[in-house]
Amino acid sequence: SPASAAGLTVIDPFTREQCAGLVCSPSQPVVADPAILGGERDVLANRIAGTGALRVWGAGWPVLSVENGPPDGLSSYLVVWDGPDGDETSLDYDGLGADLTAGCAPGSAYLELHQTYLDRKAAYTISVYTDAGNWSSWSSGVVEQSDVQFHIPLADLVVQAGQGVDWHDVGAVALSIDTAVETTADLSLESFRLGCTPTAVRLVRF
Repeated sequence: SPASAAGLTVIDPFTREQCAGLVCSPSQPVVADPAILGGERDVLANRIAGTGALRVWGAGWPVLSVENGPPDGLSSYLVVWDGPDGDETSLDYDGLGADLTAGCAPGSAYLELHQTYLDRKAAYTISVYTDAGNWSSWSSGVVEQSDVQFHIPLADLVVQAGQGVDWHDVGAVALSIDTAVETTADLSLESFRLGCTPTAVRLVRF
């Protein structure tokens, strides 16, 4: 099970190595690790032009990075935590059955994603499902600055279907990383988790 304590649920510590994309040999769209929420991370890579890859570097440098090769690399990636289904091509909407509130008081919980580096532009969407008919999402819009701490109150996620996500019964979490906004964009992410008390020095809400 993922690291969890009062007020903190780690979705992914990015300590399990992975390489998904055209330049990976071999490409690893699915990896398993008990430290990851649901025990598995799935990556669906979408090459638009040129070369690119999503890499998770592991315990020595727990960072997820996206690299688009010159001169015209464009790509997008869908990173999914939906339990041990072994399949990056389909979403198991109720595969987790997890309570992500981590003991937070009502209204105090937030999602935290730290973009430690960005060259050029990117956009992010976080979608959280209870099942296929009830889910909510948040989108960053186009991001142009580096070193951004996204601090996202759960109330900021917009209902997309049904009653929206029930945070006490989360079936799947998906992070869309779009670097097709501009060619050859590179970025790094760390610290994807849900908590109660902000730890960021710099908080950004879009």
